[in-house]
Amino acid sequence: MKLLKALINSFRFPQFFFFLSVLTMGFFSVKNGPSYLSISKLILCAVSIFFLWWGNSLINDFYDLQIDKITNRLRPLVRGLANPEDFKKYGFLFLFVSLIPTFFVGLHIFLISVFCVILSILYSPLKWGKSPFASLFIALGSSLVFIQGSLIFGVTKKSLIFSLFLFLSLSLVVTSKDLKDYEAEKGKVLNVFTFFGREKGKVVNFFFNFFGSLIWALLVKELFWILLFVSLSISLFFFITEKLKIIMFLYLAEISFIFYFYFFL
Repeated sequence: MKLLKALINSFRFPQFFFFLSVLTMGFFSVKNGPSYLSISKLILCAVSIFFLWWGNSLINDFYDLQIDKITNRLRPLVRGLANPEDFKKYGFLFLFVSLIPTFFVGLHIFLISVFCVILSILYSPLKWGKSPFASLFIALGSSLVFIQGSLIFGVTKKSLIFSLFLFLSLSLVVTSKDLKDYEAEKGKVLNVFTFFGREKGKVVNFFFNFFGSLIWALLVKELFWILLFVSLSISLFFFITEKLKIIMFLYLAEISFIFYFYFFL
């Protein structure tokens, strides 16, 4: 029971909600009327993402234990509530389990799940998540999840274009996540903040957030002035507060609005 509680407490619900939202956007990006079959496939994909993200969280906690002792002291492994090897074991088990639901959905969707599992393994166990290109992994994973949702009906050109912009945008915005680990990673990991220093890195990251949010204006030119205001607001908010979860929620709200405008108006 103690282990189960630790496993549950390690689940990152805000991040899962983000990926679930992207999957749902992909599903509705193809204008076919939902049916019992398509809804069932969507649920199976959601279950797959649930276990994929849970497994990824556990594996990340295992490999980042020393960093978390400095920056995430409330996490179960840091508090000694579970054996690190159990987290590693269940993490890889959940990654495997995540492949089962999409196996029954379709070949292409299953292959995307396989690729997402590979990305998860590259990100934590192989330490690519500690490279200067770590944000590309999260951005690529998000784009693939969007495509996975659209493939339930059949991917369209508009869906592919939107997924490309999602990748480009997130590649810049997600660099914000490295700020909270600055103290633990400086001198060990290369990213915007460790390279430029904390304060100069925040300035560089401000422009990353700004252009990462504003890049959508190339897709929906009619919203340029609205997106300019939103992009500036999101960038300033993180620069001042350093609250990553809130700006990711604001960013999700932004792309949800863009999604509705691009596909339905």
